[in-house]
Amino acid sequence: MNRRRPQLMFGFCTATLWLLALAAALAQPQSAAAEAKIIAGPMVGHITDNNARVWMQLSTACEVRLSPVDADTQRPLGQIWLEIDRYPFIFDAPVNGLEPNHNYRLDVLLDGHPATLRPPLNVKTAPAPGDAVNFTVAFGSCLDQGRSGNMPIYAAIQAQAPQAFIFLGNNGRLPAALGDFPASYRAARRFMWDFHRTIRNLPDIQGLLRSTAIYAMWDDGDYGPPNPDKTFLFAKEAQSAFGFYWANPNAGTLEMYYNFTLGDVDIFVLDNRTYRDPPGTPEPRTLLGEAQLAWLKKSLKLSRASFKVIACPTPMLADYPDESWNNYKAEHDAFLAWLFANKVNGVLFISGHRRLAELSCRPPLPPLPPPPASPAPAGKSATEYPLYDLTSSPLAADQATPAARDLPNPQRLGPPCLEVNFGELEFAGPQEKRHVNLLLRDESGKIRLGPTTIFAGTLKGAE
Repeated sequence: MNRRRPQLMFGFCTATLWLLALAAALAQPQSAAAEAKIIAGPMVGHITDNNARVWMQLSTACEVRLSPVDADTQRPLGQIWLEIDRYPFIFDAPVNGLEPNHNYRLDVLLDGHPATLRPPLNVKTAPAPGDAVNFTVAFGSCLDQGRSGNMPIYAAIQAQAPQAFIFLGNNGRLPAALGDFPASYRAARRFMWDFHRTIRNLPDIQGLLRSTAIYAMWDDGDYGPPNPDKTFLFAKEAQSAFGFYWANPNAGTLEMYYNFTLGDVDIFVLDNRTYRDPPGTPEPRTLLGEAQLAWLKKSLKLSRASFKVIACPTPMLADYPDESWNNYKAEHDAFLAWLFANKVNGVLFISGHRRLAELSCRPPLPPLPPPPASPAPAGKSATEYPLYDLTSSPLAADQATPAARDLPNPQRLGPPCLEVNFGELEFAGPQEKRHVNLLLRDESGKIRLGPTTIFAGTLKGAE
């Protein structure tokens, strides 16, 4: 008995000390380590003429309050609040009740404490639908996150004060081999969340994210290993991660494609991966898929915009052997025939992927004569107009290899741009002289291609 007593006493003291330590810990206020912090973002997402989505990721569960302040009068406009209580602690919500084409500062409180935002979070709402006001849409593709801290191009983009910026694919690089992805679906999803969080935290892009409406679409680099298609093993996990980390207007849907409106411009952003047939599939092969094309055609026919911009990471007009819509020729040709037959005016394309930049133009083809047995009514032939595709790449990555640079593109206007670059669409002029300037700028903001001016009136088939 005497030999066991010290052991019992030691056990009693240990338990007592542990309980006392636990009680003391519970009695302490929350430590600084448990305080909620913004660990990615904040970022301005999809905008309309009366609201703007705001995105951020928090370190832990907390209450987020957002206070818009009129930039002209400094008048606060109330608050919106949301309890974030589930991992990965994403806040993604619209700020409503705003005025068209107006500037606001957005103040953030986490559990009642002001978040210090440097740079601050600002938003400019879209012009009212149909309004012919002057504004710029910028875009680019191909970002290498390994260049973090050495990407001045984002300051050059911000200096142009675009109304919106579109990250048009390869917004970072996932592993180059499927074997480098985690083995389970759950682990792959978390792996992709971490990947997007890394991109969102790049110091070079913070000013752009907090001052410009941001839109995005994936390409092979931020969808999966090189050249993935609809058979990619982790396609649903990739979609889940992308949807969490980009505040596009299609939140809550099962599709990646979407559209948005800025004044008298409608922009349609296409998904070039989810429906892509694998190599070796016989014609008619698909890049965009039946459902996406049906949505696009319906949306284009309903649009009354002066310009209808179709954005896709894949080049839409140039006939490259490695990556172009012409590699899916039946789908490509059928869509263009439909476009002119239905007299859908004002269409132009923007694209990425190539690691070089260029402007391509498909000149109008003469209408085919009607069959003798069934002459077409006078003035109803499917007359074409020129189609343009402005390709911008890379934002911050290796330029095209010499072999890729030497691939011919008979539709190219002028020489290609081989520096890092971003594209701009400058919409300007009154309704009767509405036009867009197409141009490319380098990382210093210097114009490297263009501007090429296209009047809305020239993007119409003759009646």
